Amino acid sequence: MIWKQIDIGMMIKHSEKIGELLDGVVAASSEEFTKEQLVEALGKSHVAWAYFADDDTTEMDTIAVTTVVQYPTKKVMIVVGCAGDRKKQPWKDVITGINAMAVKFYQADAIEVKGRKAFAKIWGAEGFKEKYVVIERDVQPIEEGK
Repeated sequence: MIWKQIDIGMMIKHSEKIGELLDGVVAASSEEFTKEQLVEALGKSHVAWAYFADDDTTEMDTIAVTTVVQYPTKKVMIVVGCAGDRKKQPWKDVITGINAMAVKFYQADAIEVKGRKAFAKIWGAEGFKEKYVVIERDVQPIEEGK
């Protein structure tokens, strides 16, 4: 098992599988972005990591999309989305790999995960704790003069 940063060669070689997995990332994000917007962000503000079941990188099982934020008190790698085949790749292995990337590539102090409510239970089993809740609504039109 091996994690690799997705580069242009990998995008071409595995474009169909990457497309399928990115659809899963978009769905898990409550569609905060489109697949096209996500692809545009890769290599700029976001990085995509692919997990392969074998060392010759032929069978891609999982993708994680990350970004890094330097807060005043710590550097945090944020997992903005993660998708894959949990039958082939258990969450524990995915989380272990993401932790290794946070340390090795970013020297991050913490990992923050954005995802569905079920992530709190799944990732919580590996020591993640809910820090805050994000709530959202569409903005409401305002009356003229207010």
